[in-house]
Parts: sequence; C-alpha cells; structure tokens
Amino acid sequence: MLRQISVKNLGLVENENITFFDGFTVITGETGSGKSFFCNAIKLGMGERAKNTFFGGDTENNRTVVELELKNKIFRRILEKNKSRFFIDDVPESLKNGQEFSSKYFHMHSQHDNIFLKQPEAATQIFDRSLSEKNRIIKKEYLELYQEYLDIKLELSKKIEALEKNMLQKDFWEFQLEKMQKIQFTLEELESAEFIIKNSSFSVDTKEIVEESIEILAGEGNSVLSLLDTVETSINRLEKSSNKKTNNSEKLNIIFTQVQDIIANLESELPDGLNEQEIAEAQNFVSQVSRWSKEFGVISPQQLFDKKQKLEDNLENIKNLEDEKNKYEEEKNKKFEQLEKLADILSEARAERKDEFAGLIQEKCRIMGMEKAVFQLKLKPVEICKYGKEQVEFLFSANQNEVQNLSFSASGGEIARITLALKQFFPENTTMIFDEIDTGVSGAIAEKMAHEMQKLAENRQIIAITHLPQIAAMARHHLIVEKIHLENKTVTKLRYVTGAERVEIVAKMISGENVSDEALDQAKKLLHFTGK
Repeated sequence: MLRQISVKNLGLVENENITFFDGFTVITGETGSGKSFFCNAIKLGMGERAKNTFFGGDTENNRTVVELELKNKIFRRILEKNKSRFFIDDVPESLKNGQEFSSKYFHMHSQHDNIFLKQPEAATQIFDRSLSEKNRIIKKEYLELYQEYLDIKLELSKKIEALEKNMLQKDFWEFQLEKMQKIQFTLEELESAEFIIKNSSFSVDTKEIVEESIEILAGEGNSVLSLLDTVETSINRLEKSSNKKTNNSEKLNIIFTQVQDIIANLESELPDGLNEQEIAEAQNFVSQVSRWSKEFGVISPQQLFDKKQKLEDNLENIKNLEDEKNKYEEEKNKKFEQLEKLADILSEARAERKDEFAGLIQEKCRIMGMEKAVFQLKLKPVEICKYGKEQVEFLFSANQNEVQNLSFSASGGEIARITLALKQFFPENTTMIFDEIDTGVSGAIAEKMAHEMQKLAENRQIIAITHLPQIAAMARHHLIVEKIHLENKTVTKLRYVTGAERVEIVAKMISGENVSDEALDQAKKLLHFTGK
C-alpha cells in the first residue's frame, strides 16, 4: 500500500512529500485548487504516458520527479527535456513494464471508468475478477494462449498472402526457367570464344601491316631494295668514270644487308594460318549469348546465371511457403483445440458464478439507495475470442421493470453506485484511488456510498477525491488541497486537517465559504456519527 508520494515540479506543485496511512483517506479542496494533480502524479508514477498539462512552470529546472513509496517497493518517474525514465527500486524499466507491474499495487477509478462500464468488454473483465483463484489462473492461461493463437494466425495470413502472390508468377517463372535450362555454357567457354575473336582480329591486322611493309621494302616496282640496286649501279658508274675508288659501295651493301634482315624479321612476325571455321563458331557463340541476354532482360552473361538462380530460388521459396503454411495451419488448429478446452472450463465457471455475482451486486445497489434495483447477468454466446465462448452483459433496472443492458438503463448516479459495488471484486491489499466516483449523487445516497468505501477500506487502502461532505466525514484521514498565492507565483499545497479545523472544512463543503452555525452543527454531527 502507498506510504508516501513525493512530487517535484508537477502542475502548480513545487515540492511536496505526502505521507499516507492505511484505511480510508479523502482529499478535498475548492474547485481549481489542484486536486487533480494527485491523480496525475499517481498516473505518472504508474508509468502512464505524460501529457503536457502535467508539467509545472519551472522553466529553469524543467524536471518533473514523481516517487511512489510503498511498504517494500518504490516507483520513480523522471521527466526532463522530452525524456522519460522509469525506475522500480532504482532499476530502470520500460513504461510498459512499469504499467504492468504497478497495476498489481494500484487501481485508479475516474469518471472515465463510469463510461468504460458501458463498454461491451467491461462486464466480462469485471465479472471474471469474481471467479475463484483457480479459474482466474485458467483465464490468465487462456489469454496468453489466445495471444499465441492470434500471433500464429497473423503469421499464417502472411504466409498465405506471400504464397498467393508468388503463385501468380509461378507459371511464368517455370516457363522462363525451362527455357534457361536449355542454355548450356560456362563463363570460361565464353571467355575462350571472346579470346579467339580478339586474337583473330589482331592476327588480321598484323598480317596486313607486315605484308605492306615487306611490299615497300622488297616488292615489285620502286621498292627499297630495288632503289638500293639502282643507287649501287649509279655509284659504280661514277667510280668507273672518275677512276676514283670510294667506300660508298661498301656502305650501301651494309644498308642492303640490314634491309634484308628487316624483311626477314617482318616475315617471322607473320601469324600462322587462321582457322576460319573456329573463328566463325566463336563469333556465332558470342552473338547467341548476347541474344539470350537481351531475351531475358539482362546486361551481362553473369546476370543470366544470376537470373536462373533467382528463378530456382523463387520456385523453391514457393515450396517452402507451402510447407510453412501447412505447419502454421497445424499449429493454429492445435492452439484452437487447447483454447476450446480452456474456454469450456471458463464457460462452466461463469455459469456457476453468475447468479451469485448478480445477487451480491443487487444487494449492494439496494444498500446504496436503489431499493427496487434488479441486477442480472447474461452470458451471450459468441465465436471463440479473447473472452472465451461468451461475452458477459450486465442487465439492470432501477425500478423492477424489465431489465435492459446497463448502458441504456442506468443514470449517471446509478452507474456510480454500481461501479462502487463492483469494486468489492478487485484485489485486496491494494491501493484504490477514487477520483470523484460520487458524481451524480448527494445527500443520503452519498452517505451510503461512503459506508461502502469504508467497508472496502477494511482490507484495502482507499483514497477518494470528493466534493461531498458525507464522504469526507466518513474517512479516517482528511487531506485538503490549497492554492497558495505567493509574491510572484501560485503553488498548490496538501496538508492533513483534524479536530476543529476539519469540522470547519466539512461545514464549508455543506454551506459554502460563509459557514453558518447550522452547517457547523451538521458537520459535527457527521463527524461525530462517523467517530472522527
């Protein structure tokens, strides 16, 4: 149970440390004094997502801290600079884990819960709290199993969707693969053919250059050798006519010999005879590979092999998807059978419990001023779902008329009292916070509701925010919320009131700011009657 709450920079609260006690405590204050800050603090301490309206005005130290101290547990929430941190006993936890864990210790009721009571799922959730511990454990197992069932259904739907999508392409993939499987070549073979073509092109070019060079040097007509012969003849004639010997002829012979060596070297460079058939086959092979690439929409030969592999993978994936689909269908059917068994147990437990439950709620309603109220339960069969095989429906009539669904037949004040009656089935040894559960009631009815809160407080810690003096007077402890106006700011403070001050506070709740003697007497009677 809650022992202390510490709050820093939340709304108009700068720094408050409030101690709480067992039993029944009320929180009162004028409208706008800041009573809602307490609920906001509890919500933050339980891990609820923060709202901008929660935060205070300390812009220099924009850091909100809420700490909920229980007997053997501490929840701490720190918010600053758009960051949120949650701790349980100084160990960091996610908000989701925080919410789940703190819900074991706290139950908060607000006017929203009155609206929730009218929702279809509310009746089932609340009624199942009244089942035996054994059956509540079965309900928990059922919910866990149902989530597993939903997860399997989701995966199965994904597999079916993927399989249906792939099946639309299957025939085309098989057709393409069948054609591609007829393509038999390796990249090594392609590289060899390309080499032959490249080499043949080089050989042709080399032959042409060599033959042209030899023709210039030794061909018919004005070749280099022919011209050298002519020059040699002219030199010999010149020497004979002048009777003068020179070494020009020897030099010319050296040049002649060198030209002949060049011709010999060129002739050695001539390529061997080309295999025209081999070249043609290589060219045809390379052209065929190019046509295949165009046919299958790829750029390179390697991509042909990649596409073939992808087609094989796609068809193999279809087989795998079919196997996985069958596996998930089998698992889904198995989970469904398990769900049905647990749902049957829950159905039997609900059928046995419903009349007793309805009788207890009807009795509480009559105690709280609805003397002719009729409260019944209807177990409405549904297809197996998160509730089981039926959904609970609360039926109500305030005046012994024909019962109807609670959402249509109960007023706001009646809903408030029915909601309070249902709280008896919430866990003991927890802290229950009521944020104006008394909306729509007053006078004697409020007093009767206060008695019911007092009974709940026998084995729970009850903290109620109220505007009603009858409820305020019934509590063992009384906290007031005050808005204090300082020189340059306004802050909210909480403090306990006792004795004469408490009498005056209750009297103000009766008559307003101007307290009359009659209101004081009435407040004293209320507090004396309740023994406070």
